[in-house]
Amino acid sequence: FPAWGGGLTVEPGGLLIQQVSIGETYDLHNGTGISLKVYNRLDRQAVYRISAHKPSTAGNSRWMPGYREIPDSSWLSFDKNEVTIEQQGVGEVKLYLKIPDDAGYYNQHWAVTVSIEGVATPEEAIAMAAYLPFEIETESRESAGKRPWGKIGVEPTLLTILPGKKGKV
Repeated sequence: FPAWGGGLTVEPGGLLIQQVSIGETYDLHNGTGISLKVYNRLDRQAVYRISAHKPSTAGNSRWMPGYREIPDSSWLSFDKNEVTIEQQGVGEVKLYLKIPDDAGYYNQHWAVTVSIEGVATPEEAIAMAAYLPFEIETESRESAGKRPWGKIGVEPTLLTILPGKKGKV
């Protein structure tokens, strides 16, 4: 679903990224075909800045239940941090995710906010912005060798119980 505000529309309006491997750079566009599409609905050229933040630092004190703020928002990066879009045009930004190689980062559910903020021109006092909620779930592992990150660490985060078998959390 897109997110929009006045002269700005962004797709997707939020995203859930699951089974992210630890220690590898995940290219969302190559892996899923998904990129950020920023639509400039204004009748003039516009410049937008793209960045990732912990939700609480982006003015959002709430996020999906069951998720914690990502330890470091720089783990989500972009192929460009600023895009110039012609009037009624569209810009595309590719996303990359790299969680450091640390066994404690398996079994995590994190929230991060992607901000797309317009750059005001000298003639304008206000610029449009969109703040997109992203949820990231790292690869689920049983016995990753290290206690999961955070105050409440659950291992594994996905459990398949087959008839006649035992499961352990």
